[in-house]
Amino acid sequence: YKDDNLLSSGTRFRVTNDRGLATLDLLHTIAEDSGNYWCRVSNSAGQVDSHRAPLNCIAGASVITQSNLLQGSEGYNLIKAIEEAAEPDENDFRYQEEEEADSAPQFDVKPQAATIAEGTPVRFLVRVSGKPTPKLTWYLNEEVIESDSMTKIYSDGAINYLEMGRCPALQGSNKLRVVAQNSLGQTEAETVLTVVLAEDFRPDLKHVQPENPFKKMMGLRKVNCTPELNKALTRTKASAQTIMEMERDTEMKARLYRSPEVIEAEKMLDQLALNLRKAEIKRPAPTQNGE
Repeated sequence: YKDDNLLSSGTRFRVTNDRGLATLDLLHTIAEDSGNYWCRVSNSAGQVDSHRAPLNCIAGASVITQSNLLQGSEGYNLIKAIEEAAEPDENDFRYQEEEEADSAPQFDVKPQAATIAEGTPVRFLVRVSGKPTPKLTWYLNEEVIESDSMTKIYSDGAINYLEMGRCPALQGSNKLRVVAQNSLGQTEAETVLTVVLAEDFRPDLKHVQPENPFKKMMGLRKVNCTPELNKALTRTKASAQTIMEMERDTEMKARLYRSPEVIEAEKMLDQLALNLRKAEIKRPAPTQNGE
């Protein structure tokens, strides 16, 4: 509302209601827009009014009405002569638009039937005339259509349209009705919205049974026992005494073990020692004179 006068969407005013958030947008302002603005919310349980928000719109100086030229100067007299020559006479006004009289609403363009697939967008457009400007209400299967995030209702003067971002899952023919109403009466127009089922490719897909991991693990646990494995598993286990004796024998063998290289080296060392002893025996004994 503006100063207790009901506002509606039009060329400069836009009213939106999106999931409980209502806004009034003034696309461009003029000096006559100054006043107090407020909102009224109502439902079947009652109504409540918001606080009044003042708007002061200051008009800009867009038309120059006073001249800066000195009266009596050459420029002043020239401009005055041009203005006097441009003043219209009675013959210049041949047509004057008549003021539109108050009238009941009337649909100049009615909504057209539409056939779409489920989940696709759809738009319906109407053009309505009448004074005061009629208020439009849309119905789908006799249920009022409210504006939300997926459904938008726009009104720009005489042009009004309903836009659905995703068509509801209403397979078959559905009745769409729009009602235009003002203080002098009301009128309505109907059309049909046909929703077809979207093509489903799921029956053509091959069904694959999901693999059960627990069943797979149980299958891995089952192993066919071969004769060799069965013999190894059923062999009598050695006693603790036998195991200790085997470990002791293994340790003794490890201590006494000599590699072939070590044995060969020991033989060469023994042969060298033997050759040295033989050489000492064959050496002549020294004389008393040292000869």
